[in-house]
Amino acid sequence: MLLAILAIKTYEFRMDPKPRGLYEGYIKKKAEDTLEAITVTVIHSFKENEKIICTKAKLLNYGFYFLFFSLIIILFSVSKIDLI
Repeated sequence: MLLAILAIKTYEFRMDPKPRGLYEGYIKKKAEDTLEAITVTVIHSFKENEKIICTKAKLLNYGFYFLFFSLIIILFSVSKIDLI
């Protein structure tokens, strides 16, 4: 349950570039400079968001593994009680 709660927990994803900042910062610069700045921020955002998504995926996978093993243990314990 703890792993599922941690996986469901919200994380703050990076949302770049911000349109207002682009407009104010790059309105008088060349298009190449603007495109380069946007590309760099998108790459950084993608890397940070990918780390968060991979962490959430690992937590969910571990949660499902523990759930599966606990169900198997419960089934074995119930079947042993019936034999007694």
